[in-house]
Amino acid sequence: MIRVLGRRRRRHRTSPSVEPRSRRTVTVQLPEAPGSEHRPAPLVLPVAPGAQPWKLPAAGAAVRELAAFLAVLDLAPAGAVLDVAARSGEHSLLAAVYGTRLVRAVEPDPDRAHAARQAAATNALPVVVEERQLVAPGQGNGETLDAYVSRTALQPVVLRLGSGADAAGLLAGGAELLHRLRPWLVLASDRTAGGLLDRVHDLVALGYRLITEADVPGLGRGYVLAPEAAESAFARRLHAWSAALLTARDVTPPDAPPDAVAAATAVVDVSVHDDAARTTT
Repeated sequence: MIRVLGRRRRRHRTSPSVEPRSRRTVTVQLPEAPGSEHRPAPLVLPVAPGAQPWKLPAAGAAVRELAAFLAVLDLAPAGAVLDVAARSGEHSLLAAVYGTRLVRAVEPDPDRAHAARQAAATNALPVVVEERQLVAPGQGNGETLDAYVSRTALQPVVLRLGSGADAAGLLAGGAELLHRLRPWLVLASDRTAGGLLDRVHDLVALGYRLITEADVPGLGRGYVLAPEAAESAFARRLHAWSAALLTARDVTPPDAPPDAVAAATAVVDVSVHDDAARTTT
């Protein structure tokens, strides 16, 4: 009998010297959508290294920015959502929670993109997250918005540009998309808002309407460019979502234990080993 010799496969073992790594998560209670009697399940969100745990906004411009995004999802025609500079993907996740649209998030920071992927998987939400930098025409080696949409065959009817995005540059590289699909535009106006104002007349020429015009000059405020006349409908949904978000933190599900509210806002540290974390996340 001839014995077949071979190497035994060594089983990987975690070294006793590996220090546990703390993976932080936060649980966020969500409100019912306006007019709905169904309360969605809470979101369990990983916290990216060095980032603050995300929570529903409690007041002011942050509430209006999120409410504006959710209102646009209610009004836009059927189609995909593209969230650029998505950070840890909270807006993308909420788009998947409150609708059935295809949702894609693009974020250049690897830790935030990883946290967004973890969140989508943990909450079983169909959000595609891509670690990628979209750029203005002629800037660096990244893709423009038009090039990205063409390569992925994405047909977005809602385009959100997060607070870290160069809104003016990205829209300059998305002229074909704006002409062909005319998506709703949801923008967070930060230090890049001034540059975007130079392009507003071009968007108006395409039939866009600047709905939340009073918010444009303010730092950190959101505003919307709509490809159709929808001011009244948008105002109603904006008000309804603002009210829902403001009351969400005060509502406890009827079957929740007495400490549910405290638990919902707590940050949980989950200790895992490095090797285990690489294979499970």
